Amino acid sequence: MKDFYIRDCAAHENQNITSSFIVTAKQVKAKKNGEPYLALSLADRSGSLEAKAWDNVADMINAFDQDNVVKVKGLLNKYNNRWQLTIHKLRRMEESEIDFTDYLPKTTKDVEELWRTLGAFVASMSNPYLKTLLEAFMGDAEIATAYKNAPAAKTLHHAFIGGLLDHVVSLFTVCDLAVRNYPNVDRDLLLTGAFLHDIGKIHEISYGRSFTYTTRGQLLGHMIIELEMLHAKIAIVGQQMSSPFPEELKTLLEHLIISHHGQYEFGSPKLPCFPRRSCCITWMIWIPKWSPCARTLSANRRANGRDTTAPCSGRCSTRRKSCKRPPPSRSRQPLQKRLKLKACFINARGTCEEITSRG
Repeated sequence: MKDFYIRDCAAHENQNITSSFIVTAKQVKAKKNGEPYLALSLADRSGSLEAKAWDNVADMINAFDQDNVVKVKGLLNKYNNRWQLTIHKLRRMEESEIDFTDYLPKTTKDVEELWRTLGAFVASMSNPYLKTLLEAFMGDAEIATAYKNAPAAKTLHHAFIGGLLDHVVSLFTVCDLAVRNYPNVDRDLLLTGAFLHDIGKIHEISYGRSFTYTTRGQLLGHMIIELEMLHAKIAIVGQQMSSPFPEELKTLLEHLIISHHGQYEFGSPKLPCFPRRSCCITWMIWIPKWSPCARTLSANRRANGRDTTAPCSGRCSTRRKSCKRPPPSRSRQPLQKRLKLKACFINARGTCEEITSRG
């Protein structure tokens, strides 16, 4: 086990340290005199650290690659209020020397207990098609293993081993509480959307050595992968049930997957379009993502002089070119009052009806 973790930097400021890290980024750059230097991002399970190698670069460049674990010796100090390691010596570690639990962050919760909690929610569902669908996903040994271990994201939220499962269980809990106050929301559809919305992350993100995007993740993204997984499992469920999987229900699940980012600027191909039954899906998915990190993001912006969350007063002297804050709203009405929404809902006959609303 490592005897120095990145979380311990404050206790070792301006000291030489020797420790091992996983290389999450590697760049060769040029000094002012044209000579090369190495700019690295190093990580362990407690955080990440920028590192520079100014000397003996020729000996180091080909000694390791990104995602390798390296042992380094260097001086730890602060540069622009950020921890930085100046590397004096570096070597790539052999597989026999590596304990990967030192380098990848992991949920502190009991993964098997989280999985049982998820199973209990699925068992409580009443829609036979949705229940059978989720049971098919959970009963797939390969998917189950990946679901228990995958991170929910590369960096933004729940970026640790077991993060996807942790995220989804918290979603199920919030969704279950929400539908008690919103009887028109379809609980089974909401839970199914929560289960499926990030399941493609198990193929989008590689988490063996570090959190990086796979080739399929880079080229397709998790939403396309999720649609493929959904279609494959629906075909199996259709064979198990006495009647085919309802086409309308399949379309609703597809829509939940491709609209769950909520806004076009957040990478959502479609906006959420059936509020009567599952309007909470975007809220339920984004609230657990943002609530743990919103205060940290705001604090970082303020520390770096880039608080772009507060609207500009309109009297900012730098408004024309450099002010990064949004202009003041022209209307005091809530956004949903100013948007004309086209939506649909599942009526009592089980078919989709289109509705138009201004709020």
